[in-house]
Amino acid sequence: MWVFGDEWDYTGADGAQGSGCSPGSSTLPDGVWFSLAHSWSTTTIDLDLACWYSGAKAESVAAARGDEVNNDYFLVNDVTTLRSVPVDGDVPAKKAAWEDGIFTLSAVMADPGGSLPTNSPYPVWIFVNGGAVTEVEVQYIP
Repeated sequence: MWVFGDEWDYTGADGAQGSGCSPGSSTLPDGVWFSLAHSWSTTTIDLDLACWYSGAKAESVAAARGDEVNNDYFLVNDVTTLRSVPVDGDVPAKKAAWEDGIFTLSAVMADPGGSLPTNSPYPVWIFVNGGAVTEVEVQYIP
């Protein structure tokens, strides 16, 4: 079972936080995935998977790309394929200001929190269990 917090407790084989950058298949397997949500509802999230690197791995990935790290993270989004992932209803969700607590997805969709833009895509972690999104966490990006 993938739950809030697993995005920081696990690292994919490619060194990215969570389950990694991409599963290499059209179906998104169970795991915790960083992505850019282009549209979301309590039935479906249309997203573009991306890679979230932190710490020493962020430094090495950024250096290899001729870039540098700010705020101890580095994002890579080389493939902009949109995936439609089913959502298991009005699931638990966290706003970008995560210290606010846990809400429902519909409440977070109405107010994602933080200093996010007023339109998509939103940076989110999705938690997939049994083939459907069971939790969503909006990622604050300074």
